[in-house]
Amino acid sequence: MLVSSLSSAATDFAVSSAPAPSVRAGSAAVVTGAILLIVALVAAMSVDVVKTGFGIKGDEASYVAMALSLAYDHDLSYERRDLDRFFGLYRAGPGGIFLKRGAQWHVRLRSSPPYIHVSRGPDPRSDRLYFGKALIYPAVAAPFVRLFGLNGLLV
Repeated sequence: MLVSSLSSAATDFAVSSAPAPSVRAGSAAVVTGAILLIVALVAAMSVDVVKTGFGIKGDEASYVAMALSLAYDHDLSYERRDLDRFFGLYRAGPGGIFLKRGAQWHVRLRSSPPYIHVSRGPDPRSDRLYFGKALIYPAVAAPFVRLFGLNGLLV
């Protein structure tokens, strides 16, 4: 019985002393990932977006104009300078762009139900239009567009 408990303890010790994963394997993966990221960034920066893009397709005009407007004007209103900026890059206007009129939202708190009242009214400025597409991609791309120009959309 004493022999059996000793051999059991030795087996437990042998299992627990297995070599830990090498730190080198983790650092090699990080280095490989960093190299691949750098290669991808260099490739994205070396592309001439206007010449190699074969023109504007689909909703691209809206997203490019939105990213440029957020990067340089810090807003999503479509104004003459947005058109000039787009024309300066593509030598053509943004065909098929999605625009919409603005609205003002009012939130009022009340002491009786419904406690929160939300109402919407027209924008007081009828001469202003806003981009009408999803905001997440242009918002994420805008800092890169500011740093790298149109190539920032590829980063």
